[in-house]
Amino acid sequence: LLKQIGEGGFCFVFLATNVETNETYAIKRVSCADPELLERCRREAGVHRRLNHANTMPLLGLHIAEQESLCYMAFPFIPRSLRAEINERLFEASTSRPLPEPKVWLLMHRIVKGLKAVHEIAQVSHRDIKPENILLKDRFHPVLMDFGSAGVLRQPISTRREILTCIEEASIHTTVAN
Repeated sequence: LLKQIGEGGFCFVFLATNVETNETYAIKRVSCADPELLERCRREAGVHRRLNHANTMPLLGLHIAEQESLCYMAFPFIPRSLRAEINERLFEASTSRPLPEPKVWLLMHRIVKGLKAVHEIAQVSHRDIKPENILLKDRFHPVLMDFGSAGVLRQPISTRREILTCIEEASIHTTVAN
């Protein structure tokens, strides 16, 4: 592990290098203090495993250290996020310029293709789409990542109680995400 490059609610992301090949990776370390978090980590890994799409992040490896209550996931290292691209274009005087509209459409089309794969192949909803969770392999090749909040794609509802439960869960998720 070289250095920490990100963090979330229950996780830290580190830049790592394979000393034999000199390839770089992103290692996500998730603290799984209770069985629910451990199961959530396994679900996230399962979503990554089901996906094999150019616009979704591939999982290269998974290690669960149950004794230490830690889950490790290895991903390709992609250094630039859509958030960084937006910030650079909006706030840095030397590069302050909008993307040309055809390039915005291309980028959005590819993001939607990734989301479509998440819905159709993995059968889940991402639930946390934001510029920080979209990496850019190059300026116009987005890669969706962070499936830790992914949940059921369709929730059958037949009673008033089920409707209220869904609204409550959505409200809790929105509060936690913000």
